[in-house]
Amino acid sequence: MRTWRFLLLVSIAVAASTSALFTQQDETIYDEDVNLVHPAEMAYPPLALALPLRGTVVVRATLNKKGRVVAVSAISGRTSLVPACLSNAAKWTFRPNAEKSAIIVYEFRVGDAACDGNAYYRLRPPNLIEVTECLHIAEP
Repeated sequence: MRTWRFLLLVSIAVAASTSALFTQQDETIYDEDVNLVHPAEMAYPPLALALPLRGTVVVRATLNKKGRVVAVSAISGRTSLVPACLSNAAKWTFRPNAEKSAIIVYEFRVGDAACDGNAYYRLRPPNLIEVTECLHIAEP
């Protein structure tokens, strides 16, 4: 009798995990579903620049019916860069989509080889933000 109970519990667990996998696939946000209306410019976070930290932060934005961001959460990224990205993402506006979500990817670079001495912010559609800061190194 215990064997049947065990098999029943295992079957329920397998069914639940399979259901969770399919649910995760439904939450995928494809690039073609992300239609940006208005981004918010992003500066390199001062503390991250002082260290200097490089890295990528991925943020999920929850949208209302008008495409305004009503909630943000970090999916991945450097701990020191996440708060500035969440604050920035909350200011964005998108065209509404069926998922009521958008993903924003932030890429932070310091002293990039293509750097011309100026900091810059660049949007690469649909949702990639490059924030580059050039460190001015004093010559001896």
